[in-house]
This record gives sequence, structure tokens and C-alpha cells, in this order.
Amino acid sequence: MLTLAGRLCLMPLMQVAGANVVAAQEIADSTLSSVPRDSAGPRTSDTAFTDTTSPRAPPPPRPALVVEVPPPVDTVVARACDSAPPGTAAPGLLGVAFRVDASGSDRAAAAREVGGTLAEAGDGLEAYVLLPEDGQSARIAASRLIRLSSVSGVSEVSCPD
Repeated sequence: MLTLAGRLCLMPLMQVAGANVVAAQEIADSTLSSVPRDSAGPRTSDTAFTDTTSPRAPPPPRPALVVEVPPPVDTVVARACDSAPPGTAAPGLLGVAFRVDASGSDRAAAAREVGGTLAEAGDGLEAYVLLPEDGQSARIAASRLIRLSSVSGVSEVSCPD
């Protein structure tokens, strides 16, 4: 039986000796047909390649990650409720909802109208008004604030539990 290297070496010798090139090709073809094929057979499209030399166990399940996130702390309310019991109205603090067209200066003017200061006045329509400790009651300040054209609502703020 000729190997591929042997057939390649034999072909030039046959040509030099005047042998027929076609006959050399026929010899090479018959040699190829006698070479044993892979015993595993051809791969089919539904057969996936698996590494049978190193079986692998499935990875162990990962434990669930539990992260406890504390609720956000509103620092304005926390300061106002420092000495107040949970669930009661925050002393000297009102929640004010402003109209959409109220400018930042309108909001600050509303707080000054009742002798207070504006706190947490971001892009939203709601803010806190801090009242002075020696000033008017929150009820009187709320009734004055709700009458202003820039204000759409006023409420007490409860201390968190």
C-alpha cells in the first residue's frame, strides 16, 4: 500500500521511465480507496462537538445577592423632626406645591411672605418652606401661602416612623 508521500515520489519516476501519467493517476486513486476511513463516521449537522476527554459538571448555583438599601433620608424633614415624635407634624415645616409657571423668584418670594425660607427647591414643582421658630404658626402660614397666585397647594409634613 502506498502512502500519499510515496505516491507523490512515484509519479515523477513513472514519468521519467516513460510510464503513462494516466496509469499513475489510476494507481493513486486505487491507493486512496484502500486507506481506512475515520471509524467515527462523518459529522452530521445535528451532532455537536463535545470534548469527551474531560467531562464537566455543571457549575454550582450562585447564592442570591441580597443588598439592603436604606430608604432615602430627606435631610430637611430629618432636621425638622429631630425633636418631634414619629407620625406627628414636623414643627415649622410646610410642603408647598407651586404652579407650573411659578419662577424661582416667585417661590422664594412666597417663602419670604410668611417669614420663612425655601428649601429643596429643585426643578420640581414642590418645595419645603421652613418657618422661623419664633414666627407665626404653621396653620396661619399655610392659609397665607395658599392665597398666593404662585402656590397651588400647601400641606403639613409628617415626621417619618
